[in-house]
Amino acid sequence: MKRTIKAYDPTIGTPLGDTIVAEPFDRIAKIDGIMIAAAEEETKHEETKSIVRAVGPGVTKVKVGDVIFHSRYAGSPTAINEKPFIVMREHKASGDLFGIYFGNRPIDINPMDDILFVEWEDGTKQFQGTSIMKAGVDLERHYTGIVLTMGPDIENPKLKPGVRVFFNQFCSPERVDYNGKRYAFIREYDALMIIPSRTEMAVLA
Repeated sequence: MKRTIKAYDPTIGTPLGDTIVAEPFDRIAKIDGIMIAAAEEETKHEETKSIVRAVGPGVTKVKVGDVIFHSRYAGSPTAINEKPFIVMREHKASGDLFGIYFGNRPIDINPMDDILFVEWEDGTKQFQGTSIMKAGVDLERHYTGIVLTMGPDIENPKLKPGVRVFFNQFCSPERVDYNGKRYAFIREYDALMIIPSRTEMAVLA
């Protein structure tokens, strides 16, 4: 079902400090005149995209009208005038924000802080013409991905777009699905290794 979302609702109230008030939106929606549609298989994953409705004076990275990706556990889910909202903090320590959507595809994302946005390889993935799995290895045991974009606070100069990384299986990577592919947000700290394109790597448990 399509719906149109206004950029600002003055009845929300006045956020304080670095507080962000965001409204979750459907996977098929018209966001301020732009159609955002996702493949059917995406609906089985919890929605982690919202549109910013109000910001406090301490917010510097997002603005009203931005579409943001955030943790599924972000902030406080609440209802204002019977409409669903999420009230969260912008500060990096909160771990709420992952990135800002900027294009026509759900994967057009500018990550926040020290966050990497990676294309998450799976067990049947062919990379540069070479198989990276053995037959029978479960695709969920592969924690490798290609860095697509990265936040401004990444410190290691070896991490850059196009690099293939192995990441921490216990970091709870925030998954994004688009056109049958998996993507994920991970922190720089959880990128454990840079691995060659022809190296196969899968966790054993």
